[in-house]
Amino acid sequence: MSERVSMDAVVAQLERDLASPAAALAGAGGGAISLGLTYPLYTIVTKLQARVYYYWYAFFRSVAEGKGPKKRAVGTFASLLIGALAGAITVIFTNPFWVVTTRLQTGRETTKKDDEVGFKTARPKQKGILQVVQEIYQEGGLKAFWNGLVPSLILVINPALQYMVFERVKAVWEKRTPGRQLSSSDFFLLGAIAKTVATVVTYPYITVKTRLQAKGKYSGTLDVLQKIYTQEGIGSFFKGIESKIVQSVLTAAFLFMFQNKLANSFLKLLVYIYIRRLPQRK
Repeated sequence: MSERVSMDAVVAQLERDLASPAAALAGAGGGAISLGLTYPLYTIVTKLQARVYYYWYAFFRSVAEGKGPKKRAVGTFASLLIGALAGAITVIFTNPFWVVTTRLQTGRETTKKDDEVGFKTARPKQKGILQVVQEIYQEGGLKAFWNGLVPSLILVINPALQYMVFERVKAVWEKRTPGRQLSSSDFFLLGAIAKTVATVVTYPYITVKTRLQAKGKYSGTLDVLQKIYTQEGIGSFFKGIESKIVQSVLTAAFLFMFQNKLANSFLKLLVYIYIRRLPQRK
């Protein structure tokens, strides 16, 4: 009987200690599943970036909570700070790729070809990756690959705000339905609400970042803000937000739903593996 109680205590302690690694694995797994379900709406690299972000978010959150049976409560401000740190690290490492990607999507090469009557006509031709990389380097050296970094760093509040809103709404939901465990559909809805709020708040900076990373006539973040506002109007900051909400909200909703399911599965798996490696009593 005492051995049974002792083993239960070991399992309980392992579940507490391994909760953060399980959450990190669940975030990666949830991202992979949401990628498969939403691939036509988003690119692979966007989802990879989301999984990298979630890894760092889980890491910093586990540090803030501490180890042991009694974990520290993480407040709203701490959640926002944790999300910002995770987002900043992700942005710094991925900004060069997004500069190249944006240039590939917006920049086209013009070639000349004689038509049947002898006139020159312009025909757009898609540039290659190496050609775009060389072009960016020639324009501004290595620092050109970090164009748009300032609005990108500001945009780290998007996932930070997303997770903060999710945690707050989830807490209210659980308070109003005591004793009821949240279902997969509940997590799906909560994830959708959180991502919608985050997208609406930060979308203007997505517009600014895209303008800066494309080959254009802007000297900096303030220049973009001023020219868009004076020349195009405030509505231009939100152009295309409808499709962005549909894409990002669907993906985030799947992520939160599968993350919840996978977290429990990964936790049980890690506990099982750890116990199997313990020396067996004879």
